[in-house]
Amino acid sequence: DISATSVLTNKPPAAPYRGSGRPEAHLARECAIDRLARRLGIDPLTLRERNLLGSGDMPYDTGLLYRDGTPLVYDGFDTRACLRAAMAEAGTKPASGSGSRRVGRGVACYVASSGMGPYETARVEVRDDGKILLATGATCQGQSHATTFARLVGDALGISATDCILVPPDTDALEDGWGTMASRSAVAAGNAAAIAAGSLRRQLEDLDATAAMNGGHPGRSRRANGSVAETLSPEKLRDLVRVARAAGREDALSATGVFRPPTITWGCGVHVAVIEVDVELRQIHLVDYVAAYDHGPILDQFVVDGQMYGAIAQGLGGVLCEELTFDASGQPTSTNLADYLLPTAGMFPHIRLVKAAESPSALNPLGLRGLGEAGTVAPPAAVVNALEDALQDLHLEVDHIPLTCERLHRLLETVGL
Repeated sequence: DISATSVLTNKPPAAPYRGSGRPEAHLARECAIDRLARRLGIDPLTLRERNLLGSGDMPYDTGLLYRDGTPLVYDGFDTRACLRAAMAEAGTKPASGSGSRRVGRGVACYVASSGMGPYETARVEVRDDGKILLATGATCQGQSHATTFARLVGDALGISATDCILVPPDTDALEDGWGTMASRSAVAAGNAAAIAAGSLRRQLEDLDATAAMNGGHPGRSRRANGSVAETLSPEKLRDLVRVARAAGREDALSATGVFRPPTITWGCGVHVAVIEVDVELRQIHLVDYVAAYDHGPILDQFVVDGQMYGAIAQGLGGVLCEELTFDASGQPTSTNLADYLLPTAGMFPHIRLVKAAESPSALNPLGLRGLGEAGTVAPPAAVVNALEDALQDLHLEVDHIPLTCERLHRLLETVGL
């Protein structure tokens, strides 16, 4: 049961946040699971193991409707594998400590949607120098689109990814597109790019075969069946550009792909946080952090790692230090980076990432699932559960974040510490 109260305030409106809405919802659920486990005298891991969905439960119909009006169905991931992988990497639970320094471990599971519609468009074109231009409707905001999409197009065309150039979104290069949001770029724009590249490949093969039949085949890269070589080179593509123009077939040198996701796809993960609480100094120190995930096939592991590290750091900043504060009259008091604290590298231990599974989605040709926002979802719940674990003999329950020194002080004061 959920009850809510809507209020009108003079505080500024909320802005988009990675995973917006999910960190809060998962915080409430995952903390409730730990508190329930303590009341029942059950290990929180055991309670999760009994209730988690595994690959054998998929697809799983939640009985709800997604906001696009379609049934909300988990389309295949393995949270059980993530839990096993996370706990294996995290190892034995550390001793709880004593005196003023206490150690706690918190676990948080999550699911994350991605790849929303309604569509995305991509266009590929062979340049005169044999390079491939790629345009998509997905604007890069630091997600390494140039690397990921170049690899997709390169694989589809049989060329080196270094010979594919992503151009900034521009209506001169692509008339229609949707945009970057909601962890949709790899799923929506990636599949559109692969569709466009596949179409271009078939056009080039047809052009190549026609030229061969007419005695005008460039020659040196031809396969036995007379079509374009498996591995194209800029030289070969330059030859095909000349053939196309001589034959009045410039249309064969470009192709557009559109992908319309039938609905969203889902990924999952399990995060484990170990913290040390200094009761005297009212400070929380991260000791260890593990994140295991299943977000389908991986296009570029280096890019995925970067996305996950950055998102986890953002989630940890949200639970440990980032806070908008106001005075009694509603005036903001965190107006600069001295008052609004951002997470820094020195706050974190080495974050260990574990790819627990790569369950492909049946909802798109490449089987992809998005993950750009997923890393922010679980850190708040994992850290809060770790804090309550460290202080469980005091029967404290956290009801507000971030867990700043001041807030931890107030919390400990309630039990006379």
